[in-house]
Amino acid sequence: MKIELGCGERPTSGYLHQDIIQLSTPLDFFCPAWELPIGPESVSEVIAIAVMEHLRIEDFRKTLTHVYNILRHGGVFYFDVPDIKVWSKYLFLVTNAPLLENTPEVPYSKTDVYKTIVGWNRWPGDEHKSLWTKEDVEYELKQVGFRVFNGLEDIKQRVHRDRFYRPENAHIYIKAVK
Repeated sequence: MKIELGCGERPTSGYLHQDIIQLSTPLDFFCPAWELPIGPESVSEVIAIAVMEHLRIEDFRKTLTHVYNILRHGGVFYFDVPDIKVWSKYLFLVTNAPLLENTPEVPYSKTDVYKTIVGWNRWPGDEHKSLWTKEDVEYELKQVGFRVFNGLEDIKQRVHRDRFYRPENAHIYIKAVK
């Protein structure tokens, strides 16, 4: 069994789909990710693309724990979050550019930088509730028991998003193995 958390309007084929907002996508699970009604060690893979930053820190932790519990030994959790170290640099530059000499080019508009930090707010729940550095994400995963790897290449094989091919769209891509 493979599950996609927060599938939204772009469900990935080959996965059962979960979300907390009923859009036009048929859902297999309409509940918070940490409440998926799935038994222990019954899932081989979980993906969550552009989802985890929408969770409060407490809910992020509950989701990691639940995903760890439902994954089989050797099962994998793939997910990404915006890299707040890079996006905070972009924020500093777009808000201080008139004051700085020789300002480095920021690859996104001020609006896009703001939206990446706080969320795009296209529907209820589309706001960002947590910000992450690579070190913080790895710490949280290791607290639960996961082994952590760079997941970008594996994620690209499962899901297509244009941003995967634009390194300036700085995200932390995680492959967490139970």
